[in-house]
Amino acid sequence: MKADSILLRQVHPNFFPGGQLSSQAFFPFPKDKGKLSVYDGLLISPAQSFEHYTRKQGLESVGVWGINDAEVIRVFMAYTSQTGQPRAPWLGPRSIELYPKK
Repeated sequence: MKADSILLRQVHPNFFPGGQLSSQAFFPFPKDKGKLSVYDGLLISPAQSFEHYTRKQGLESVGVWGINDAEVIRVFMAYTSQTGQPRAPWLGPRSIELYPKK
């Protein structure tokens, strides 16, 4: 990923209570080991990522939200990008490892 990438995050219905986006959608759970799954907006459109996530992977999403490098750094100290297993020609979702501010 590049610094100007928009990171596309799928949002589970549980993180959209009453039609309001919850910040929980952008924080990893303990099972995620500090990593958050995102799509690289330079390689795939929001619509394509939604299609892949919901139809190809069979997972639930109420929509796609984009966050940029500056937004991630404003909340977290830093992050690193790791490529997921290739699942499609655009190389699949990425994991970003988040380093919390102290």
